[in-house]
Amino acid sequence: MDILTAVYQILMMLGIALIGLWLRRRDVFSPPVIKGVNAIVLQVAMPALVLMISQKDYTPEVMDSFWRILLASTVLLAAGGVGLFLLSKRFVQPDRRAAFAAMVMLPNAAFMGIPIVTALYGDLGVAYLSGFIAAFNVAGWTAFHALFADRHANPLKPLMNAGFISTLVALALIYFRIRLPVPFVSLFTQLGNLTTPLGMLLAGARLYELKPALLERGVHFDYKPEVLALVAKKAYGHKSGARDIRRVIRKEVEDPLSLTIATAQDPPALVLVEPDEAGESLILRTE
Repeated sequence: MDILTAVYQILMMLGIALIGLWLRRRDVFSPPVIKGVNAIVLQVAMPALVLMISQKDYTPEVMDSFWRILLASTVLLAAGGVGLFLLSKRFVQPDRRAAFAAMVMLPNAAFMGIPIVTALYGDLGVAYLSGFIAAFNVAGWTAFHALFADRHANPLKPLMNAGFISTLVALALIYFRIRLPVPFVSLFTQLGNLTTPLGMLLAGARLYELKPALLERGVHFDYKPEVLALVAKKAYGHKSGARDIRRVIRKEVEDPLSLTIATAQDPPALVLVEPDEAGESLILRTE
């Protein structure tokens, strides 16, 4: 396991995200462009990535583990999503329960997972991750889409999309050990390799829209100067530097803020972050 290689991969993806942020600030990544690139990722790059993975050669032992991971992950994601949807009835508004369940249960396993797993574990890790990605697509386009869909909608319609169909085709290719002609493998490889850079560009572009998104909901965000010192204090002494600061902000600001907005009947007009009376933790005050 080469940790340094993984760090390089993370820095590479961070750099791409920052470029996406810069492009959004320059309005090169305008909302119509973001919508179009997002469609390319979902309808072209991701399906090609799944088909590309299906053409790799693995031992029977590895493939046995692949199918086990696929089955267990599909059950876990689907059951977890439906369970969270039902359990969140008491503290999440009805129109946000499906989104809440999806945010908790569906990780970014493809955009960021494949480069990092490849760096750490090589092709063997990618084989196991592929089982999870396939489960992600199956659960996402069945159980989770059912949570979002209208009750009167055609239940088969969400299955007729490139992501789900490519997953079924890839699983058939893997099961029957079918090898496609070299030109098709090259085509899927080139298109599949677009998944990470386009996905990270989109991630960076959407970071720029975070604060405007809050303002559009009528939510003004502010913090007291003492917050900066407390964040530095809580992150001090760990080994990851800026990542520890990011962890503190996510745990004590972003997660409570997301839950506050998701569970509120009406969005708060003001969210103020400040230290508690003991000066040990951050609290959010809403008005």
